[in-house]
Amino acid sequence: MPAADLSPSVAFSDLGVDSITGSTFVTQIGEELDVELNAAALYEYSTVERLADHLAELVGPDEPAGGSGEEPPDGGTGDPAAPDELIATLEARFAAGELSAAEVLELLDAELATRERR
Repeated sequence: MPAADLSPSVAFSDLGVDSITGSTFVTQIGEELDVELNAAALYEYSTVERLADHLAELVGPDEPAGGSGEEPPDGGTGDPAAPDELIATLEARFAAGELSAAEVLELLDAELATRERR
């Protein structure tokens, strides 16, 4: 899928996430954030945007946002198209096993924090 077709509002199913991949992803997210999620979460919160909002509600404001000293997920460009590229990159790296669900969430959290500061 071309990066230009990706956005935080694209459904996980449109990204090729099937029930097995989705179940694994949701389990890892739940374990890393110490929240209760079931496999149906990706159907109920069917986009990155919706799932991130739901997770923010579950985790609450006491969780640290970003601040890990890592480079901003958009490479510091501030380019509005960068989140689409970020999602494509994170999806590919997660699918390849290069990133864990926790790492994906950390990078998405940093992106959301960056957007809030703008």
